[in-house]
Amino acid sequence: DLVIVPENPRTVTPLQVDMNLGGGEPERMEYQWLRNENPIPGAIEPTLGKEHLRKGDFIAVTVRAKLPGGGGDEQTSDAVLIGNSQPKALFAGIEPVRPTSSEKLKARGVGDDPDNDDVTFTYQWIVNEEPLVGQNEQFLANNHFRRGDQVEVLVTPYDGEEFGMPLRSAPVFVSNSPPEIVSDPPAHMEDDTFRYAVQTEHID
Repeated sequence: DLVIVPENPRTVTPLQVDMNLGGGEPERMEYQWLRNENPIPGAIEPTLGKEHLRKGDFIAVTVRAKLPGGGGDEQTSDAVLIGNSQPKALFAGIEPVRPTSSEKLKARGVGDDPDNDDVTFTYQWIVNEEPLVGQNEQFLANNHFRRGDQVEVLVTPYDGEEFGMPLRSAPVFVSNSPPEIVSDPPAHMEDDTFRYAVQTEHID
């Protein structure tokens, strides 16, 4: 009996030979790992390191048991398919880090994929510990929060096949926004005197 473990391998885990021997204790064991039916140079140990694994490859191993006196046996395992590895989120953040109630927020994610696949992200915005239903885009408009709110975002990586574990950002706290001038000054002065009643608007 000769199999490769783990049963459903990915590029993040080395492969090992699992076998049951019969017919006496061998004098020597020899191994040759195969990738897509071709020998992998230097891969002659009972373990195959992660550096030899690529998504989509078929991996098998040939084992030769040398018995005392020159006899022996040779067997090649069934091939296993190296499957997709989940992406990982390395960083989740919100810009700007000191927002006001008049600004739009932007989520930012940084990820890594063991198979070198392109990583995209899905988002879940959270305000005052409550997820915002339907707010799953990278940007969050300022009508969803106000001064004093605590805002976070949950960033989940995706490699085109699988989602990785979500990562929660550090919170940002919404501060007061300055008032805005909404009136226009007059085009001409009266009696050489400039008079202008300024009108402002404050969204907080």
